[in-house]
Amino acid sequence: MPRNRRFELAALVGFVLIGLGGTTMLGWTLHIKAMTELKRGLVPMVFNAGLCFFLSGLALAVSSFSTAHTNTVRRCIGTILIALCSLTLLEFVFNTGPGIDLPFLHTWYDYKNVSPGRMAPNTAIGFIFNGVALILASRVSNRIQAYALVAVTCAVFGIGLTGLIGYLLAPDLLFGWARSARMAIHTATGIILCAFGLWLAWTGSDWYANKIYFGDLIKIRFLSAAIMLVVGTAIGLTGFALVQGGLEKTIEKQLDGLLGNRALWFETAVEAGVRHVETTIRVSRLDTLSTQTVKGNRDALLQSQLMDVGRSLVGDDYRGVALRDERGTVLYGWGSYSSQPKLIAALGADNTAMLVWDGQTLLRVRQPITDGDRKLGDIEVDIRMPALGNPFFDVAKLGQSTELAMCIGLPETLHCFPNAKNPVPFSVVRTGPANPLPMELALIGKSGIAYAVDYRQRNVIAAYTPIAPGLGFVAKEDTAEAYAPIRQALAIGGPVILIVAIAGALFLYLQLNPLVTRMQRSEIRAAEAATRVQTIMHAVGDGIITIDQQGIIESVNTAGCKVFGYEEGDLVGKSATVLMPLGQRDGHTQAIARLQGGGPAQMLGIPNVSVTGLRQDGAEFPMELTVNAVRLSRHDLYVGVMRDITVRKELEEKLTRMAQFDELTGLPNRALFMDRLNTAMLRAKRSNTAVALMFVDLDGFKKINDLYGHHSGDALLVQAAARLSASVRKSDTVARLSGDEFTVILEDLQLPGKDAKEIAQKIVIAMQAPFSVTGQDVTVTVSIGLVVHDDPSRDLPVAELLERADTEMYIAKRAGKNAFSMA
Repeated sequence: MPRNRRFELAALVGFVLIGLGGTTMLGWTLHIKAMTELKRGLVPMVFNAGLCFFLSGLALAVSSFSTAHTNTVRRCIGTILIALCSLTLLEFVFNTGPGIDLPFLHTWYDYKNVSPGRMAPNTAIGFIFNGVALILASRVSNRIQAYALVAVTCAVFGIGLTGLIGYLLAPDLLFGWARSARMAIHTATGIILCAFGLWLAWTGSDWYANKIYFGDLIKIRFLSAAIMLVVGTAIGLTGFALVQGGLEKTIEKQLDGLLGNRALWFETAVEAGVRHVETTIRVSRLDTLSTQTVKGNRDALLQSQLMDVGRSLVGDDYRGVALRDERGTVLYGWGSYSSQPKLIAALGADNTAMLVWDGQTLLRVRQPITDGDRKLGDIEVDIRMPALGNPFFDVAKLGQSTELAMCIGLPETLHCFPNAKNPVPFSVVRTGPANPLPMELALIGKSGIAYAVDYRQRNVIAAYTPIAPGLGFVAKEDTAEAYAPIRQALAIGGPVILIVAIAGALFLYLQLNPLVTRMQRSEIRAAEAATRVQTIMHAVGDGIITIDQQGIIESVNTAGCKVFGYEEGDLVGKSATVLMPLGQRDGHTQAIARLQGGGPAQMLGIPNVSVTGLRQDGAEFPMELTVNAVRLSRHDLYVGVMRDITVRKELEEKLTRMAQFDELTGLPNRALFMDRLNTAMLRAKRSNTAVALMFVDLDGFKKINDLYGHHSGDALLVQAAARLSASVRKSDTVARLSGDEFTVILEDLQLPGKDAKEIAQKIVIAMQAPFSVTGQDVTVTVSIGLVVHDDPSRDLPVAELLERADTEMYIAKRAGKNAFSMA
């Protein structure tokens, strides 16, 4: 990855951290829970943690700005992080401090942190290491600083990773600590991002990129060992987290089962008590006697019987009996009946059964006295309930901290019956609907399992359910005791995991040493070989290009770039079709597809194939190309060697022209004329057509040449050649044999004799016009010898045809010139 790209990514990570920290701080300031916690119910990130992320992000964001103050900003931010988090750790140790936790910003949200605003200790340690890394990264001037920076960065990553895994271990539950001891999930993620940003920042620095303190060998050794250490520790802690999860399920089932068992016990005991009272009232005729009394019967015998029955009922089972009138006034009371017990809970909507505590647990059964539909009063009987006493609440065999509680709810408090931990009724302050206690949930009719802080401010696992309308039932156990097996195993296994991870990292370091040494030597040799190859490639005059199986250019040497007019490096990564004219691109694409499908190659291995190239400016040029395939371990590579043959082609064309054309007039010379005449004779024979030959000689040319000079004579010859060419068809041939002698070959004549004469006459007339030579008008004429061969079945030698045309030309001259003669 390019160094500038690393700095840009580091800055991007910095902006993410700024957003994370800023959102958290804003959430605490504006009292918005969703901005402080990843999910409702999870541990929120405190204000100071958000501030640390904001500062860390700012330090990384300045990585993209190469200014003189960048390192100063990093050092200042690093110092602030170290100071702030060191004070936080001191507050943990001494449980007091200067108030840097900013508790006033956190009191509006009760998230069960006994020290509102205090970040987790491992969070503080992570930010201290982050601050140290920022200070070290601002200036690395020796190997020790470089090693320390890498080690501290790995430590930051390790703290973030173990914090993420540690959230699953729930240290606050495992060790019974305050909830602030648990690192928030998004805090752990942010610390990992800090480590990633630090890595991007220092790997883009000069000292790392130039391998001043860290060679490849040391990088592999060090980073492999560090990864082994972090991953080994993380795997070990993950194992503990999985075991802890299994233990949690077991404890939850145990508490839920205990709650269900005791709920059935309670229901059975209450039903038995109610039936016992109802039977006793009926058998003792207390109901009959009471009915007569509340109706106003004051018969002495009746009153005596009522008093005897009431006194007889009070004893081992019944503590008190009372007779009330329709206004609730106690008319008669027997035993230790209390009209205002210390704690009373209705067990039904009709209040016919109530659980009472008045020095002991009682079941108060109320039986109404009626006369038809009219209620006259009640009989209330308090029956002792030893089944709902100590045996009911005794669950010590499940754990020393295991506790059962039954409570009723009042607007501000919960009033609870005595249990194994509390011999007298006790009250608990409600925490409210935002963070309700398990008992509060039970009182609103809910059932389930909760991890919470109880009235003793201890972390507990609690099962809760309503046992009756308005009466909640909770079974709970301290997490410190519940997780004791995991804690004990972790106390032994944690150091073992760490020792094994360190030993594994050391072993890996030692084992990698010889392997990495060989790899380094091999890389050095490969680099030297590659350098030699690159030197050769860039030194040769021919262009060399390599493309992959998809036709994408992988490399081009200097000569190749010059051939096509590109800067070095511009062609790499582009399709090879950019070097081809449009008409050749489809063929190239089809050839690549054919090779990918295992089809035959048409050009591979064939040397110096002539093709057309396309320069960057759009100019086409000829070149020679040789393509060969190189078989690599994972794919094929195609190497093309090319040579620009523009100059050679121009030279060849020039030589060809010099050999076949007259240099002065540009007309075919004798050699090309003879070739075309032979070809015309053969073509005429095959197509059964006629061919005509003219010998043209300029009359008076020598005089002009002598009078005006050779340059004027040459100018005259050029003008004469132009008039000759203009007088015939493009398919005909006009040639210059020598001096002032020209020839004309006429083919495909429809009326051979007539057409040939007309063209000869046309030439004679064309030549009669004056020629301009050195500013003077001069006149020359032509004498033409014309021969028509119109019998293709007769083989006429070319030499004979030439001789006859030459003879006719001299006949025309003797006849007075300025004319043609036809055989």
